[in-house]
Amino acid sequence: TLLDYFLQGYLKSMVYANNLRTFDALRLNIERSNCDIRPELLHNVIENGIHRIRSCARSRDGHLNDVLFKT
Repeated sequence: TLLDYFLQGYLKSMVYANNLRTFDALRLNIERSNCDIRPELLHNVIENGIHRIRSCARSRDGHLNDVLFKT
């Protein structure tokens, strides 16, 4: 789903943001990162996904000039 795709990258960037030296540090970062996910963030992800889907439908398989893509 859209949220799964987003959360995979988001959590990875949060978990590995600092230099982890132990398994316990990794586990703690995972727990903290999961707790930091706010409902507003998830709402924004869904709204952005809806915007992109509507842009695709409007373009009828054409170019999406008004959508920014990150690489």
